[in-house]
Amino acid sequence: MVFMNCSNGQNKLQSVVHALTGCDRRRSYYLSIATCYCTPQAVREFIDAVRAKVKLLVKIYLYVDRRTAISIGRAELSELERAYPDLLKVYAVRTARLFHTKGFCLAAYDADDEPVHGRLAIGSANLTNPGLTAMHGNVESLAVHSDISTISEFLEFFENEDVDGNLLTIDQLTDFSPYDTTDFQYALLTRGLFSHKWSASLAAYFSVRYRLNDVGRQQAAAGVDVAGFQVEAATISKSYFVDFDPQAWRPNDRNLVLNFGIECFLGHWIPKSVFESNEDNKEPFNQFKSALFEELELAMDAKCREILEDYDELRHVGIIVSVR
Repeated sequence: MVFMNCSNGQNKLQSVVHALTGCDRRRSYYLSIATCYCTPQAVREFIDAVRAKVKLLVKIYLYVDRRTAISIGRAELSELERAYPDLLKVYAVRTARLFHTKGFCLAAYDADDEPVHGRLAIGSANLTNPGLTAMHGNVESLAVHSDISTISEFLEFFENEDVDGNLLTIDQLTDFSPYDTTDFQYALLTRGLFSHKWSASLAAYFSVRYRLNDVGRQQAAAGVDVAGFQVEAATISKSYFVDFDPQAWRPNDRNLVLNFGIECFLGHWIPKSVFESNEDNKEPFNQFKSALFEELELAMDAKCREILEDYDELRHVGIIVSVR
């Protein structure tokens, strides 16, 4: 087991590389990287660190969740491949649910293309700056295996996914089938900005809800009110941003919405290219975002205190299930 302390990110990266490359370096190796999230910079740092230790590196495969690949974009992933010509191949893994694997495998193969030697590290670390390369990143742990059957089982997953057509190249990244509804929607969202249809204060979107205990449910059935709270059959809730109305700073986006917007349930989606083509389009939205988050920051401490005080009071009167 390799445990990596968050106080020194560089040592964390070195720990993983040392664990992987502590094998017979006279062999030729293939490096397989599986990660849910990644950043191109972290990928480069990891690859360069491994290459400094392993001179005979034949091929590098990077397997990343398709939604992550979409968010990074084809252009940046293509640039990453070009940085390691004839060495790095990037695949987006298409799965119905999140591809949440984190694994790093260095394997040598025999003449029959079967793995015969290597190391496999599996654990919690994504190939991101906080996960692996940042100086002050997350606390992560990896279990390191040298058992060839375990290594083969890990690599076999990607061979099977390739046969099933679930490993997409960069060129195939945005080729969507009728079964890719969620991925298509995510890709669409990343190519635009969302203009929310503010029709009320934040109270309409944010409240704190607790489950009633037996005493609370009996009082609810008897019609007992609790000042400031909405009492239902099994829960009690309260909105804490009743006086917080973002419409006061909403940008004048009428023309953008009319000319380019696609109406959604809560507002309009506007192509990102519209904003990038004209600085005048960006400024009202940037001002609105700044004003909204400034007001939230100013109010947050008081709202948090109010929530905690209400929680203590509800626990004191004994009508809610305690939150652990």
